[in-house]
Amino acid sequence: MNSHSKRYISYANGYRELGMFEDALNELQKIDSVDCDHRSARLVRLSIYADQCNWALVTSEAESLVTEFPQEVEYWIQWAYGSRRAHSIAAARSILQRAHQLFPLEPCILYNLGCYACVEEDLDDALKKVNQAIALDKTFFKLAMKDEDLESIKELLNKDISY
Repeated sequence: MNSHSKRYISYANGYRELGMFEDALNELQKIDSVDCDHRSARLVRLSIYADQCNWALVTSEAESLVTEFPQEVEYWIQWAYGSRRAHSIAAARSILQRAHQLFPLEPCILYNLGCYACVEEDLDDALKKVNQAIALDKTFFKLAMKDEDLESIKELLNKDISY
């Protein structure tokens, strides 16, 4: 990637951090055509879409990144996050079930699968998945205590685990 494109990506990210999303997207338009699909440009674009809560574009961009870089767990998580909001919990769950096969010890995947199960009132599976996530990364306990998706199992989490 040439320095010209790197500069515009940096400017775009700066505008994004300031909440100036249209300006950020305009900076990305200035990137040389050979670099417009470079991963760093795509990641800034994904961040802009997420900051704008444009879940359809988050879903599209993240799915594209997963297709090209399936070994990157965060792209799977972003794809599911966008899909939940743009489409449905079922769509997001399907994505994360596939990701779970590739990353069986990723606590964020387990946690989100637990959230989906809880929202769909499969409380046993929700409790199991969230507890697995917490066992892998204790910071998920504090998150679970604040998560509206997990209202139905919070008391059970408190009984089972104390951190």
